[in-house]
Parts: sequence; structure tokens; C-alpha cells
Amino acid sequence: MDTQGLLNKLIEGCFNEIYLIDAATCTYQQVNQTALTGLGYSFEELQQMRPWQIAREFTQTEWQNQLEPLLSGRQQKVEFKTLHTCKNGSRYPVVLHILRHKIDDEETLLVIGTDISIQQNAIEAASESEARCAGIIANLPGLVFQSLLSKSGLIKYLFLSQNCESTLGVTPDNLYLNSSKFTDLILPEDLASYHSSMQESAYSQNPWNWEGRVWIAQWSDIKWIHIRAMPRKLSEENVILEGIITDITERKLISVENHLYRQRLAELSAHIERIKEQERMNIAREIHDDMGGNLVAVKMILHTLENRLPKDQPWLAEKTQYVDTLIDRTIEAGHRIARDLRPSVLDLGIIPALDWQVKEFEKQYNIRCSFTTNKYDISLSAENATAIFRMVQEALTNIAKHANATYASLAIVYTRTSISLTIADNGCGLENNDERKPNSFGLLGMSERCKEIGGSIIVDSQPNNGCVIAIKIPLMIQPKNFVFPAEEPMSDQLSLL
Repeated sequence: MDTQGLLNKLIEGCFNEIYLIDAATCTYQQVNQTALTGLGYSFEELQQMRPWQIAREFTQTEWQNQLEPLLSGRQQKVEFKTLHTCKNGSRYPVVLHILRHKIDDEETLLVIGTDISIQQNAIEAASESEARCAGIIANLPGLVFQSLLSKSGLIKYLFLSQNCESTLGVTPDNLYLNSSKFTDLILPEDLASYHSSMQESAYSQNPWNWEGRVWIAQWSDIKWIHIRAMPRKLSEENVILEGIITDITERKLISVENHLYRQRLAELSAHIERIKEQERMNIAREIHDDMGGNLVAVKMILHTLENRLPKDQPWLAEKTQYVDTLIDRTIEAGHRIARDLRPSVLDLGIIPALDWQVKEFEKQYNIRCSFTTNKYDISLSAENATAIFRMVQEALTNIAKHANATYASLAIVYTRTSISLTIADNGCGLENNDERKPNSFGLLGMSERCKEIGGSIIVDSQPNNGCVIAIKIPLMIQPKNFVFPAEEPMSDQLSLL
């Protein structure tokens, strides 16, 4: 194959556009199939056209000016970017590489055109994506960052969003130059948790979550910030951290206010409960002492009058007997009301009071109930004893009213530091949302009472599988030589009551 034949094969097989143009007349002498397909013209049509009619950005003069360094011999090659216009009017970007060559002693221009549509589209798409990401990042309520954490613990910021200064009071440039300026902002008491949580995240490759306080000198103020980032292992020595820093000062202030509000509410609730218990005690005392004493006096006077009634009027004796019975019923009702308001058995101690309560529960509702304790003589403050009594009372009432149980149990475990109560039943249990029902005040009241004396309460229940309520109340520490007896049933301990 001769040289010309080989050249023609190369031209036709090339994926780039190839044009052979007469340097003097600027007519197309040869065009490969790639160029014809791209432009949509036939070779015959192109023979009637000139290059500036394809690259319409240029006039004839401008086209010749582009070639002047090549034609004058000052350059071996010229290269420039333009737009080729197709037969259907569409356009696509190309880069033209033009060389000067002699064929059969005639000056010929070898033009190699590279279609850069794909690269151009990719660049535009990347630019658009970058602009979109930049817009999203700029509008995020926080500082977006990317940092490089070395094994030695040194950190270098690779990217900081525009919100850097508005979040931390420091410009991105300052942090790029000196990353330690960020740690300088962190309050000393929060610095250890910052470093340890960051190192733990980098080591475990788990998300990094940290909250802490920073001092913003520019505003003379302390701010709460939250850092959330994802670690990405770059090498054995380095980890990339990518995340966002948000200002949570307002949220923290609201949280503190809510905490103070709940604390004040709990104090108010405790104060109301103390007043209620005091009022109950006062009313119980008045019923027992004043009303009870007056009724006994009336009963004595009635007996005196009964002895002086005429024998010939038996109906008066019947009336007197009826009034005497009515007085007895009223005295008994007064005793019952006084016991409900504040059982006097509490004066004997919490264990006798709970044993009495369990027996009353069995008698009133006909539900078998066991009571065990590991210590009989337990000394508690009046506040703690009353709270425990009321919580057990509420729990047993709930069992009687709602559980459909046939058996219940109450267990007390006393230690040097706490007293634990476990109330259980074999009833229908609680539904998942029973504790959150609007009118479900029983468990809520128990929980509030427990919190008032610094205790904790756990309710463990499944539908149709009974319910267990575990209460634990902290106590003052007992002497070190304190010895606890083994657990034994209350029926043996309180047989003399």
C-alpha cells in the first residue's frame, strides 16, 4: 500500500474530525466520515463551503488571522476552540488543531477537530452541581466542615462553609491557617470530652456527636454548639471528619428553662402533697378527738336518759335504742374516715402499716396477697413513710379495680442505702399506651410521689401477663456494722398485731 493509501485509511478510521483544506483557496479537499456524520453535510456540499461557514464565530478575516502565525512560519501548529454549526442548525464545541503540510507540492492545512461536547457537558454539570451544593451549604443553619485528623491528634481544616464566622466568630481563613483557634474557643471544662469523643469516633468509625460550650470573644458571650460528623478512614495514619457544627444555645436555654419549670412544678406538687397530708392528719385528728369525743358524750347522756324513761312508754325505749345504734354507726364511720385519711397504724412504723393495708386489701376485695420483708423494724422519715404507704395503697387499688387478678404480692428489701418495693399481680396487665392515657392518674401519681422523695419507679407489664411495679428509694447511709436479717413472711412477724 502506498503512502497516500495509508494516509487515507488513517483519516477514515480516526474518531476525530479530519479535514484537508487547500491553504490558498480554503476549500475542502478531503473530509473523513466522522466529520461528515457530525456536521450532517455531504462531502459535495462541504466542497462548496468555506471553514468560516462551519465555524460561524469567525468571519473570513478573523479565520485568516487565526491561521496567520502558521502560514507565516512563526508557528508549527495553531490551536483554538470554536463552535461547529451543523446542517440542521445545531452547534457543538470543538477544539481545532491545525498543521501545515505539503501534498503534491501544494500547501495543505491538516485540521484535526476534537468534539468536546461530553467534556463541556460534564464541566457544566459539575459546575452546576457545585453551585447547587454551595447554595445548599450556605443556607444550612450551621457550619459545614471537612477536617483531617492525624494519628497524633492534630487536626487540619480542609473545608469550612461561609457560616463559619456567624457560628464561631472566627473567619475560615483564620482556621485554615491555625486550626487550634477552634479548640481555644472551647471552655476548659468541656475540652476533655471534645478530644475524647473525637478520638473515639475516629477509632471506632462511628458517628461523632458532641455538645459543648465555646467562648465567642467577638460577642463576649458563651454559646452552646453541637458537632455531628461522620469519620472516613483515609489511611492508617489519617481520618477525614465531615460534618456540621450548629449553634444550639437557644435550644439549651429552653431545655434549662423547662428543667427549672419541671423542678419548680415538682416542688409545688410536693408542697401540695405535704399540705394535703397535713390536712388529712388534722381532719383525722378532729374527727377522732372532737367528733368522736362529742359522740361518746352524747352516748353517755343518752344512756342516762334511757334509765329515767317511764316504764309505761316502751316506744321511747325503742327510739332511744335506735339513736344509740345510730351513734355507734357514726362513731365507726368516723373511725373509718380517719383511718382512710391517715391510718394511725403508721405511727407504729411502715411495716405494720403495710401489713395492715395488705390484710385490709384481702378482706375488702377477696384477693389473696402475700407480704414479705427482710427487716421488720425500719425507721423512716414521716415523709418517706407516708409516700411509700400511699404508693402501695394506689398500686393495690389499681390491682383491685383494673387487673382482674386473683393474686398479688408486696415485697420489701431494706439495705444500708435504699429501700426497694416490688408490687406484682397475675392480672390482665397493661396495654402499651395505658400509662399515657389522659385520665391515667394512678401511675402518674405514684411516679410523682416517688420523684418527690428522690426515688425511681419502673413498671414492667405485658397484656395478659400481669404487672410488676418496682420502686427504689434512697436512704441515709446506716452504720457499717448494720446487719440485715433473712427475708421472712409477714404472717410470722406480725402475729401479735
